[in-house]
Amino acid sequence: IGATDHGSLLWLVDKSFVQFDGERYDLHPLLREFGAEQLPRGDAAEAGDRMVRHFLDRARDQAREPELLRIESANLLGALRLAQANGQHEIVIELGRSLGLIWWDLSAYGDLRAGMPIAATSAATLARAQDEACFHLAHGRACTEQSDYDEAQRLLQRARAASHDAIAD
Repeated sequence: IGATDHGSLLWLVDKSFVQFDGERYDLHPLLREFGAEQLPRGDAAEAGDRMVRHFLDRARDQAREPELLRIESANLLGALRLAQANGQHEIVIELGRSLGLIWWDLSAYGDLRAGMPIAATSAATLARAQDEACFHLAHGRACTEQSDYDEAQRLLQRARAASHDAIAD
């Protein structure tokens, strides 16, 4: 939501155009979908790229406002997915590195489990075996924290295999 006065924002919440969860405002999903349909295709791609780069910058500035990034979790995952869907694999890897550290510090293991496979896939796409191994390792550690030991073992084996590939290169 862009800049607006507080009274207008409350009116939008009252009319259910905007939702407030106690921490942040969010556009109603139907309005978001309608707005996306109204954008010309080139504008939508440009807007998506701006969103990805915005959240990449936010992740880079993690030290200044780590708690704010917890609130932005859904948007950060969305940016990660969008960058991968757009073939921006370098950005996915950079975002994955930053977010992996942030999510670990915040004990956001669910976010780690959702985001690290995306980053690992982009690393594999670019044949970046060392990065792929790191993402599998982070994912496996999050699984261990959540007592999903079978999944953790599978991921740690994938990390080991990727590490061997990195050494061979």
